[in-house]
Amino acid sequence: MLANILDGIMNAIYMGSLLANLMGVTLGIIFGALPGLTAAMGVALLIPLTFGMPAVEAFSALLGM
Repeated sequence: MLANILDGIMNAIYMGSLLANLMGVTLGIIFGALPGLTAAMGVALLIPLTFGMPAVEAFSALLGM
């Protein structure tokens, strides 16, 4: 059980995950500044960009949004 938790933390602080999260946060700020674009619409627009990513990085980008 503890090994699974440590594995999840190591996946979360992996450089690819952090860069994907930074990308999501940046796009979230841009979408938040534009009138008429909500958070749900931002996530919906980001989903096609995350299809080719590994799962951890894709979820990190979506969570950053």
